[in-house]
Amino acid sequence: MLRIGGLAMPAPGKLEVKRQRVGSASERALDGTLIADTRAHKRTFTLKWNAMSAEQLSRLAEAIGEDFFEAELLGETIVCCCTARSLGLLWAKDGRCVWKDVEMTITEK
Repeated sequence: MLRIGGLAMPAPGKLEVKRQRVGSASERALDGTLIADTRAHKRTFTLKWNAMSAEQLSRLAEAIGEDFFEAELLGETIVCCCTARSLGLLWAKDGRCVWKDVEMTITEK
């Protein structure tokens, strides 16, 4: 379900998709009508994993890097960047270190 830079990544346990308007500030006319200068609509994808090994997390971090990257998600390829990441606790499971509650938000270019 998820490929980044052509590499298969662990499938997230949860995926949220939001669509947001990109543009300059909006304001209201005297009659209360919203006036907005919309440049584009972009999707934001929040991917969540319940647990991920240190090796999987390292591979994911290396694939997304710091700039834009290609991701295959929901049957289409998009150019995006990672806008937020978070990790839960690192704990040992069956003698291996596992990161809990891994979350990543990516936004279309």
